[in-house]
Amino acid sequence: IEQMVKGLNEFFVAGKNEGYGDAYRDLASSSYDIYLFSLGETYANTAATYYSYASQHYRDAKAFFKQAEQYSTSNNTQELAQLFVNLSEINAQIKEEDHEVYEYFASACHYYDSDNYRAGGNEIEKMNEHIEKRDELGSEENDLWSSRNALLEEC
Repeated sequence: IEQMVKGLNEFFVAGKNEGYGDAYRDLASSSYDIYLFSLGETYANTAATYYSYASQHYRDAKAFFKQAEQYSTSNNTQELAQLFVNLSEINAQIKEEDHEVYEYFASACHYYDSDNYRAGGNEIEKMNEHIEKRDELGSEENDLWSSRNALLEEC
């Protein structure tokens, strides 16, 4: 139980960092929309940083959930711990993709601010590749949450 609680604490800290990342993502997008590219770059870099923090906390949570799985005394507890191991890993990957998205977005804003629209467009294309990867991982995450909910209903 102690390891599960520690894992959940890290999971929630990751979510908090993710929320900060989302707030700066919104500011970056708003700045971009009104052609304040320099400000968009700053906000996008900050979003990327928070997404990186979130990814690391998900990885830390995963380590605690793995320990909980090893110490579990029932099949349900072991299965729940394994689901959280998988959720932590998939969320870490998603936040890594978000980190990359906003690194490329910041770079695009930098190029647009310098009137180098070709290079900015190339960065947007790279950004879109990471958005696609993130979206693919999102459906895997939804499946894991459904499995977790089904397990909890059985208990």
